Amino acid sequence: MMKTYSYLYNKVSMAVAMAFFAVLASCTRETLCEQEHPHKADVQFAYDWTTVKGYSSQQPDSMLILVDKVLYQHMNTIAFDTRTCSGKYFSELPDSMDEADNHDIKDFKIRAGEYKFLTMNLSAQNFDYSELEKVVAENDVQGLSKVNITYKTYEEDAPVIDLKAYNISDANHYTHLDGKEARYVVGDRTPVAIDSVPVTKWGANESRTVVFRPSPITHNIDLFFDIKKNTRNVNCIIESVYVILSGIPHKVNLSTGSLDISNTDKMFFKADLVSAGKVPYDGVPTISDMPGNATVRCYKNITVTGIVENEFTDRDEYYGPGMMQVVINTKVMDGGVYVPKTVNAMVNLHKSLLNAKLQYFDYEKNTYRKSRDHSDFYVSLNVVLDREALLGDGDGGIIKWQEADVPGEFNIY
Repeated sequence: MMKTYSYLYNKVSMAVAMAFFAVLASCTRETLCEQEHPHKADVQFAYDWTTVKGYSSQQPDSMLILVDKVLYQHMNTIAFDTRTCSGKYFSELPDSMDEADNHDIKDFKIRAGEYKFLTMNLSAQNFDYSELEKVVAENDVQGLSKVNITYKTYEEDAPVIDLKAYNISDANHYTHLDGKEARYVVGDRTPVAIDSVPVTKWGANESRTVVFRPSPITHNIDLFFDIKKNTRNVNCIIESVYVILSGIPHKVNLSTGSLDISNTDKMFFKADLVSAGKVPYDGVPTISDMPGNATVRCYKNITVTGIVENEFTDRDEYYGPGMMQVVINTKVMDGGVYVPKTVNAMVNLHKSLLNAKLQYFDYEKNTYRKSRDHSDFYVSLNVVLDREALLGDGDGGIIKWQEADVPGEFNIY
């Protein structure tokens, strides 16, 4: 089935393309050259994602390519499908091409001359590019260096989140300094990545391939934690595990990669169950829990701008950024039959996040930055699901746990 590029064909996306090119090129764009030019060259495009750990299996399928003819300030844009290495002209067709033929192109025609090439991916569902649109609309070239890419956020009842559909209640409602309540971002693995190719000269009738090696401005994280069961006094099966993670920086600067940690968002996702002790990377098979499993490992690969720790180090503080609410749906043997029981747990990630060092403070630039492109983030928990926790009188099977700085302790609430 032919790839569609519908989200690229809107006003916002065109503004994004223009603004993003201006950020990298750092110069004012002029009107596109309309003169016909008989000396044409062919350019093909390819993407190499293998240089960044974990990204070869989760590359964006749609990218925007900007082609800039430096001397004459002539720019064209291309919507490109990385899966088929083909695409279509976005803003301007070659002189000899009809719109009906503008699809599945592998050899793109450009006028002979010197060119810069740039690429980035767009995600209409995940990110809000309105700052770029505003700067371009106002022709504010100087303001481009301050432009942020911000997450699109949603209420918990939005169709893309919909906590009620999973019978989940958010236990961590918190507000920012501006008085706005933290909202949800979509739990997507796709990185936001950019790359540019320096000025290259193209002669008439020349045919070459431009290879992009995009670098992510987002942070890819393998998050995992273990849930233990006391199989000696309870017969239970973990059916599913859901996570609400808070503390995701709302904004990242497009040109510098600096993070704004003053406002943070939350992310909701379902964790995979894998065998205990397995290193939970792509390729490790998921499992269905069995009554005899004493430990079940939970795993999820996420792509975020970062995760900010909570200012509270006290293990009794369970609100704000840097918290992880875990919802465990189980079946417990009671009176000879399995009955459903949902366990809610809230974890203060302060210690784990300090150890993980997912971002750092750049004192020279007075801003926060991601520490690396990929991180393994193991949350060390000390919780045992036993008969008292699951079937004890009065607690409803609802428990709260914290990190294992105090071995063996967790609170019922």
